[in-house]
Amino acid sequence: MKKLVLVICLMMQAFNAFAKDEDVRIQERKKDTVLEDSNEYSRLNKTIYLGLKSFGLEVGYYINRNNMIILESRILEKRESSGESQDHLGSRSTLRKIDAQDFSAFYKRYAGDTFYYRVGLNYADIRSYDVATENGGEEGFRLSGYRVSGSIGIGNQWQWKNFSLGIDWFTVVLPVHYSLAEDEGMGNVGISERDDEKTRWFSEPQISPLFVNLGLSF
Repeated sequence: MKKLVLVICLMMQAFNAFAKDEDVRIQERKKDTVLEDSNEYSRLNKTIYLGLKSFGLEVGYYINRNNMIILESRILEKRESSGESQDHLGSRSTLRKIDAQDFSAFYKRYAGDTFYYRVGLNYADIRSYDVATENGGEEGFRLSGYRVSGSIGIGNQWQWKNFSLGIDWFTVVLPVHYSLAEDEGMGNVGISERDDEKTRWFSEPQISPLFVNLGLSF
């Protein structure tokens, strides 16, 4: 019995010895300290950023490792056409087209090692057509104009020396002004669709979907 108690005691002492934390020195990190294996360290001494983004390009300037000014350009083009069809009622053709050119300037701030937020201004030139032609008559709408918006977004960006991979999780776009050069609705259906499209593209706040970007920094 004594031997069993002795064995149990030795086992408990051995377990406690392994379970104890090794002696470490805890030191508070100074605010201006950069860890060598961090993304922040990889952003040191960078000046220019060139990036490919979903549907567009980015050019940036590093104010310092955690602050940037970025110019961005994106193009969206979508065209659908049914061509001309002929039946006993006559001829019919449809054209659906959206062209949007988007230019942005924003300030980007790294609030963490990879996490960032950005705020900026956006200018978009937009054309949206949806016209059906039947026996010489038209129904649908034509819209074209520009929109000026403010934007704010968040994301993460990982840096490996000169190469980076980033994800904009979402961006909220808030229109502040728009002007229409073309605003035409043809037929009752066309007028209703035009009003919906005008609200969607020119006056309604938007949440942009996830965007992936690849970049080089020098």
